[in-house]
Amino acid sequence: MFNQRYLYRVLAPSLVLGLSAIFIAPAEANQVSATIAVGNNPNGVAANPLTNRIYVANAGDNNVSVIDGNANAVIATVPVGIQPLGVGVNPSTNRVYVADGGDGIGPSFVSVIDATTNSVIATIPVDNNPFAVAVNPLTNRIYVTNNFGAIGNVGDGIVSVIDGATNVVVDRVHVGTNPSGVAVNPSTNRVYVTLYGFAGGNAVQVIDGATDAIVDNIFVGAPPWLVAVNPATNRAYVSQCGPFCDANGVDVADTTTDTVIATVPVQSHPYGVAVNAITDLVFAANNGSDTVSIIDGEANDVLQTLQVGSGPQGVGFNPATLTAYVANGGSNSVSVITTFVGTPGEANCHGNSVSALARQFRGLDAAAAALGFSSVQDLQATITAHCGR
Repeated sequence: MFNQRYLYRVLAPSLVLGLSAIFIAPAEANQVSATIAVGNNPNGVAANPLTNRIYVANAGDNNVSVIDGNANAVIATVPVGIQPLGVGVNPSTNRVYVADGGDGIGPSFVSVIDATTNSVIATIPVDNNPFAVAVNPLTNRIYVTNNFGAIGNVGDGIVSVIDGATNVVVDRVHVGTNPSGVAVNPSTNRVYVTLYGFAGGNAVQVIDGATDAIVDNIFVGAPPWLVAVNPATNRAYVSQCGPFCDANGVDVADTTTDTVIATVPVQSHPYGVAVNAITDLVFAANNGSDTVSIIDGEANDVLQTLQVGSGPQGVGFNPATLTAYVANGGSNSVSVITTFVGTPGEANCHGNSVSALARQFRGLDAAAAALGFSSVQDLQATITAHCGR
């Protein structure tokens, strides 16, 4: 099962780094800590928590910027296909998948980047206008929405299923009109696809990753744009309308019942969404107001609103460093949102760390288990060693 404990076992080399961000994490601690210049019209963003590399698809330049999360600097630029939009990462294989949107009518492709060499190692043909990408690292399956549908039949929405071992499309799932966003819950092997087409009935379709069959529909309040899933809470977060209509909210769905349980009002034209499964916070980029709304996943309300660059689009999240990355399409930059504002080794590190973890995970036993420690004492010892107190 892919959960917080699994994640932190995988991230053991970065555990102390991650804990430095967890120690003091009230909502008001979130801040824009850096702005990084990238290519023209950045759209999709994804992070590899094992390498602390962030990948940004620059739709206007037909390339991908590779950011070193330690230095907050672009260290490579990888040429890909025409108009790259969505991007996804498989940390276990260190592969990056880029949806090359193309011109909407000609052949379309997914570029596969070997993140070790920062070079394209495969180009996979898919259906019209690939838009968003999601990866299940446990099955090595990659899911790509083709926004304009099947080649030769624009109304036939398609989700391409790619085998990451062979770089071959192994299935084409026929979904509703204009599939846009896609997200995976590795814990349940369920795939969530937003149908932006107005004829689609404002639905998020649920695909069983084991059979590629559509097993349910989640009916939301407005045309759904993009989606993110918190596997720890079994919640899905769906941005309403994106840049094209005026419903300014994020729908919250319980994925155990596939029903909407809340709608959180945010600012103008919410676009990308990302989830911090550790602290149960959701980041929604508001394309029309140049802001990011930070949502409390437990209370379903906005805790904080941050100003970012112009025209924010995609949002990616690195769970190892608790850092969000926002692609600002209008200002050709990435805003870096960090959670921890204290100084490791100072009093503000150790003084509040244990109580903050207890609050976030609703008990120290739960905190230790979620972070991969065998006991509360081991967790406390790591905190003490990190803080130097």
